[in-house]
Amino acid sequence: MNNRVDIQSLICEINKFVHERGWEKHHTPRNIATSVAIESAELLEHFQWDHLSYDDIKNDEEKLKAISHELADVIIYLLRFIHNPDLDFEEIVREKIIENGKKYPSEKC
Repeated sequence: MNNRVDIQSLICEINKFVHERGWEKHHTPRNIATSVAIESAELLEHFQWDHLSYDDIKNDEEKLKAISHELADVIIYLLRFIHNPDLDFEEIVREKIIENGKKYPSEKC
């Protein structure tokens, strides 16, 4: 599996999809943040009464597809949110990793 992704290309595809449906007026910061929370809860629902491992998910094609779709919903809303205030995806992720590194330093030196 290739994990290399062109984030900007995905954002353009999402924006085109949203524009073609005239949904921009609904994509306020509050609505998108709410949608991220809702879709995250739908992802969590797959684990509500089960303690699935990554192997369990990989080995159950139906579960893998359902979880993948929920992950995609969360990612799409996050990328939509990132685009609107024109945030740099890589920059904000790297900045947060550095911040977390200071807050939670590695015990390995």
